[in-house]
Amino acid sequence: MAQTSISPRPLPGTAPHSTLTTLPLDVLFQLATHLEYGDLLRLKQTCQAFHCSLDPDTLLPHSSKVAFYQEVERFPRYRAHLACFKCFRLLHARKSFIDSHRTGSRGKYGQDPSCKSKRACWDCIIRHKLLPQGTGASKDGLRWYLCHRCESWRLQSQRCRKAHRQPIPQGAYPTTAAEIHEQYERLKRAKAAVKNGTGPGVHTWIQCPPCNTIAMHPDRWVPFSNEALRLAPFEKLPVALHKKILSLLPYLDLIALSRASKYCRLLLPDPALACGSLYSLQATIWRKCSDPPVPADSPVLARKSSTWSGLVPCPGCWRQRPVPEGFPGGEYGGYDELCWGCVKRRRHPSHFGDYAGLGGIWGGFEEWKGKRGEVEKCRWCEFFKVKGVDCEGCVDNAEVVKAERDRVERQEREEAKREGRGKRGVEF
Repeated sequence: MAQTSISPRPLPGTAPHSTLTTLPLDVLFQLATHLEYGDLLRLKQTCQAFHCSLDPDTLLPHSSKVAFYQEVERFPRYRAHLACFKCFRLLHARKSFIDSHRTGSRGKYGQDPSCKSKRACWDCIIRHKLLPQGTGASKDGLRWYLCHRCESWRLQSQRCRKAHRQPIPQGAYPTTAAEIHEQYERLKRAKAAVKNGTGPGVHTWIQCPPCNTIAMHPDRWVPFSNEALRLAPFEKLPVALHKKILSLLPYLDLIALSRASKYCRLLLPDPALACGSLYSLQATIWRKCSDPPVPADSPVLARKSSTWSGLVPCPGCWRQRPVPEGFPGGEYGGYDELCWGCVKRRRHPSHFGDYAGLGGIWGGFEEWKGKRGEVEKCRWCEFFKVKGVDCEGCVDNAEVVKAERDRVERQEREEAKREGRGKRGVEF
């Protein structure tokens, strides 16, 4: 009789069985899509395996999450709270929501779920820019205005924190709400004059974010627009720091920076006036003229060349002018000679004082005089410099200047010896 082999019976509690944790992930994901958002959230909290593999935000549609939070905010424990459908948090209704999102169709007991799903809290409106620039909203009995520049809600009388960062290369633009309200009536009349064709020039009218009023600025000023919000890191710095950085750059770097963007062109309408080194400005412009002829007593600048372009710079406007047509008298009198344009425009911003006759600059430069002190001419290199400060031209041309100083000192010693011998001869 053939014997049959019988496998041993498994011990109690060790029989093989199938559980949710042993299912393949694709089958588990397919089953999860048939659950509600709240049920899947509870299933995720049962064990570590589900916590790592099941994500309700990924497996279920967004509408399921919105419906779940609309149901949760009706619980008795959340009687004073509302759900934000941007960050999905339950926040205090009066402290974290504006009145239009707290009551009415977007309130807790609104009839339209799609309208309730547009509710957002105080911070999400700023973070996601859900309302236009300068939009007003009521909260806690006050009227608040949204400012995209400082990313906050501001009262009508408060100043925008980033208003001072806007570069204003020309004129004085009112930056506070009080200043705008003070000039409001005058600007309103000017706007009507421009529209009627009787005003001087064309102006652009913009809206101030903090106070929601209009203000006028010339076309070259930068308006409060979305383009101003997309600035480079350098352009977001305060104006005072801009001026400090620009004062350390040489003239050629300022020219290159002014061509980098529209913002930089407005910040540097005249790179010559923003240059912090007067020597760098002069030396660069003189070199661009390809060694023009200058008085022979200047050891640094007196370098004649056959490649001279026929142009010399005017120290009043720092522009290259032809010789001799561009200068008074029909001839070039020296490096301190002003061109015809500066002679006619006595109020040029880079020229200080009255023009005496047809030669020279009297009193230095207004920009340098007002900020850095008196301007004088260096004895050795014949460049303009700030009075009482070491000349940068002498440092840059140390060898030439040293040779010139030695020559002058020898000449003075020889003259002193001759004078001494003459006096001794007279005494004897």
